Amino acid sequence: MPALCGFILRLPRGKAGFSKTYVYMCADTVRIVSAAWLHDDRCKLQLSTGAVFFIRTAYLAQLKPEDIAADRPYTEDGTQDLIQAGFAYAAEQAAHAYLGRSEHSRHMLERKLAAKKQFDGASIQKALDYLETRGILSDSRFARAWLHARTAHKAESRRRLAAELAARGVSTRDAEAALDELFSDISEEELCRRAAARRRRSGKSDDAIRRALCLQGFPARLAARCLSEDSSDTERQISE
Repeated sequence: MPALCGFILRLPRGKAGFSKTYVYMCADTVRIVSAAWLHDDRCKLQLSTGAVFFIRTAYLAQLKPEDIAADRPYTEDGTQDLIQAGFAYAAEQAAHAYLGRSEHSRHMLERKLAAKKQFDGASIQKALDYLETRGILSDSRFARAWLHARTAHKAESRRRLAAELAARGVSTRDAEAALDELFSDISEEELCRRAAARRRRSGKSDDAIRRALCLQGFPARLAARCLSEDSSDTERQISE
C-alpha cells in the first residue's frame, strides 16, 4: 500500500464558505501533471487526480521554484512542503475575502481564519505575514479606519477608544499614533460634550448621564464640567 503523504485543501469558493475537497497525495498514485508559474510568484499545480491548487514561493520552506515541475518525484518532506504552501495560499485568499469587505486587524483575521477550522496556525501566520509585507494588511490603517467609523456615531473617551483597539489586537504604538491623529482634529472635551448632549436629549437625569460618561472613560471632572455647561446651554435656550 502506498504511503500517505498528506492532503491539499482546495481554494475557498463562494460566499457561503469553503470547498473542503481533500486530495490524498500517495507517492505511487498521485503526481503533478502540470506546473504553471504565473507573473506574481504563484504556481498553478494540477494533479493526476484532476485537482488544481495554487502555491506561492513565499510559502515554500524547503523546495525552490526550480524544484517544482511536472512528473518530478518528491520526498515526503517535499510533498509536505507543497501541502503547507497550498494551505497558506488558501488562507491568504480567505483573508483577502475578509479584507475586501472591510479593514481588519491581524488579530481579527487570525481569529476568523482559525474559526473556520480549515487552516492550521502555521499556514495562517505565513499568509498574514505575506499580506503585511505587501501592505495589504495593516494594523495602523485598520486603527485609523476603525476610529473614523466609531467616532462618526459614538462619542467616547480616548481611554475607552484605546481599550477597544487593544481588544482588537492593535499594538499600543499603532493605537496611540491613530489616536493622536484623531485628537488633532477634535478634543476629548468636545466628544464629552457631544455625549452629554446626546444623553440629555434622550431624557436621562444628570446623575445617569454622569455615570454613563464615566463608564465611557471620560474623567469625572471633565464629565461634571461638560454636564454643567450643557445644563447652562439648555437653560439659556429655554429662557430665550
